[in-house]
Amino acid sequence: MIGLGILIADLLVTKEASPSQVSPGDTITYSVRLTNLGPNTATGVKLTDVLPAELGLVEFSSSFGTCVFTNNVITCDIGTMTPSGNVLLTISARVDEDTPSGTFIDNVAVATSNQFDPDFQNNVVRLSTLVTSDD
Repeated sequence: MIGLGILIADLLVTKEASPSQVSPGDTITYSVRLTNLGPNTATGVKLTDVLPAELGLVEFSSSFGTCVFTNNVITCDIGTMTPSGNVLLTISARVDEDTPSGTFIDNVAVATSNQFDPDFQNNVVRLSTLVTSDD
């Protein structure tokens, strides 16, 4: 708590991709982890992941909450997260066959909550994956 009873909850989003480089037609899997670093419980937590045009969704799942996919955006309503709580969002997507070699596919995830977050920079994560030739 800071000043006048304001509750704070520091959300942290991290992301990994497998494989780290892809070719057209390959499937890439993103592991997006959301953690509440505290010190307070976070309410109204949402996690959003925007799939770029070069990717077509294959499937997704979340370890907690309810997620929907609309217009290339996965939006997860996580609800309440206690301090040290975490959620894993797993996304599998296929690289468009027409994506040129040398393209960097940028995938972005953002987390928000109702509480004051002292470090909003760690609520956003961008991951770039290089498309290479499959020759």
